[in-house]
Amino acid sequence: GTERPGHREEASAVCGMVGAAAACAKLLGLDALRTAHAIGIAATQASAAAESDCHESRPVSLGIAARNGAAAALLAEQAFTGSADSLDAPKGLLDGAGMEARPQDLLEGLGTHWQFASLGYHAYACDHALHTAVEACLQLKRKYDLSARSIEEVVVRLHPARSRYAELTHPASPADARHSLHHVVAVALLDRKGRCKGAVGT
Repeated sequence: GTERPGHREEASAVCGMVGAAAACAKLLGLDALRTAHAIGIAATQASAAAESDCHESRPVSLGIAARNGAAAALLAEQAFTGSADSLDAPKGLLDGAGMEARPQDLLEGLGTHWQFASLGYHAYACDHALHTAVEACLQLKRKYDLSARSIEEVVVRLHPARSRYAELTHPASPADARHSLHHVVAVALLDRKGRCKGAVGT
């Protein structure tokens, strides 16, 4: 669907719940009707405020999405019902999320084009927009055997659209740390094992 002005929800949590329900329905071997019920059960619960994106509550909403999606499939397996038109009905998930329903988009490339192939792997415990900076630091560290004492200055060039990550120079919480360029670069360069494990600020 296409987003309507003035509406925004946390897409990962909303879509994640529906996706988890569909995936679990597949694993359980549910037929088409019960799969539709599983998605309907999940859709009635799918919600997360986009405001949580930079707060510690965001991982919680993602975990809840996975849990509730799995529970929806298990309920459908036991003949519990939900709306079979939960996504694109006039009062369905897309409408409630401020999206103009375009059900034809769901079928485009079905069975021939796999979105999974274009997904990125969240390798480090920080915002995905900072992964390239972290990876660059780790590669330089390995190539030149860098240590804290051998580094005098660090210069990172960002696309203007990513400039907000450079504004968090002194993160005050783990959530801030995950979105702070200064923090994740420092962790990447100082972590002795080069894993950037502490990028969450813990």
